[in-house]
Amino acid sequence: MKEKAQDFLVCPACSGPLRLVTRGAPENEVMEGEYSCECGKRYPVHNGIGQFVPEGYTASFSFQWLASPGTPESEALARTVKQDFLDRIGLDPESLRGRTVLDAGCGRGTLTLLLAEHGAEVIGIDLSDGVEVAARSARGKPGINIIRADILNPPLATESFDAILSLGVLHHTRDCKAAFLRLAGLLRPGGVIAIWVYSAYSTYRNKASDLLRRFTTRMPPRLLYGLCHAAIPLNALQSIPVLGLPFRIIPVAGEGPWRWKVLGTFDWYSPTYQSKHTFPEVFGWFEEAGLEQIRVHDWNICVSGKRPVR
Repeated sequence: MKEKAQDFLVCPACSGPLRLVTRGAPENEVMEGEYSCECGKRYPVHNGIGQFVPEGYTASFSFQWLASPGTPESEALARTVKQDFLDRIGLDPESLRGRTVLDAGCGRGTLTLLLAEHGAEVIGIDLSDGVEVAARSARGKPGINIIRADILNPPLATESFDAILSLGVLHHTRDCKAAFLRLAGLLRPGGVIAIWVYSAYSTYRNKASDLLRRFTTRMPPRLLYGLCHAAIPLNALQSIPVLGLPFRIIPVAGEGPWRWKVLGTFDWYSPTYQSKHTFPEVFGWFEEAGLEQIRVHDWNICVSGKRPVR
């Protein structure tokens, strides 16, 4: 973390200001220390990560990020997906130079690093141990702050961000709408927010996977991860014309290298929470948040909007 992160942080318990005490920090880089609040709450900084919550329902994501180290091929594909997200919402990373951006659910930090490379001041938050991977990648790079935090109760001051991006994360919270509204309150006037969440339109596939998830979410992560290797031959069957149609009802990751397919399938079947949504539903969240210039994008379900300038 950088010392500058204190400009955006507040106590998640009382929203009061935080005081930072560092221990042996390099210049502007906080590796070890503690944030304290007058309400008595204390939040440690360890290995360059501000720790604002204990690990909860994200154990499967922690296993996912740490059990399977990224390869150059998978990291390049992840970066392509993040760039595709920015392209679809029409956001040029260069336009964020000097701006403050929140990557809500940063995982390994691929999007966080991409934005920082273009000169943005980025805070990446995540509940899982993916923050460990993100912090290692960000170490020594300017403009990046990684914290472990809950999107539903983030340690962030209201109206602190010029842009908020959340790609494939909010549907894994216990209340997707509440998580979005909480994030929208962090936007500065004139700031933009864009999210991508799971679609509710694939009715039959959703019903089939919901049935399977009754069992898979109760499995030990290591066992489920092993079973997800079946995604590779199953995807091959699904790609067969006509004969593969009966197999397509079962969602598996079908793009990228084999490791990507395994992780994508694990990402679908392991999380405790998984909600699915429609365009009108999500559009209504943006309206409820008082946003304007609301746009739906050609990627189920991707929506963006802007906070009005006072």
